Amino acid sequence: MSENQSEKMYGNLEFDRIPIVFFDGVCPLCASFIQFLFKVDRKGIFYASPLQGETAPGFLTNDEIQNLKTIVLHVDGKKYIKSDAVLEIFRRLGMPWKILSYFSFLPKNLRDFLYQVVSKYRYRLFGKKDVCSLPDVKHKERILK
Repeated sequence: MSENQSEKMYGNLEFDRIPIVFFDGVCPLCASFIQFLFKVDRKGIFYASPLQGETAPGFLTNDEIQNLKTIVLHVDGKKYIKSDAVLEIFRRLGMPWKILSYFSFLPKNLRDFLYQVVSKYRYRLFGKKDVCSLPDVKHKERILK
């Protein structure tokens, strides 16, 4: 995504600096997590974009986009995936949510294994929608296309 393109689409957001959470837009569990995130993000620092949307190709590889089994956090020019993304989100939310980021002491292999188990069965457990379910209207400016 070129600088002019991003300015035209989203104003003056500094895309390398703001936390953008890329999520599977047709997954009710993922959409619920984004709604939860917007509710507890008192500072309003997080933005979100469905992996199926127009924003994702400017930040993620085709493999990351096609692999709808993970959440991706893009911030400060870095990408966090799977359990690292979730823990970094909680860390950036501040207290009391920051406490959950302390689970980073667990081995990454174990954290990612647990993440992948939930990811593998999420459609069976929570269903799948035909279209992306967006959060409340009051948060629509924080959803990138």
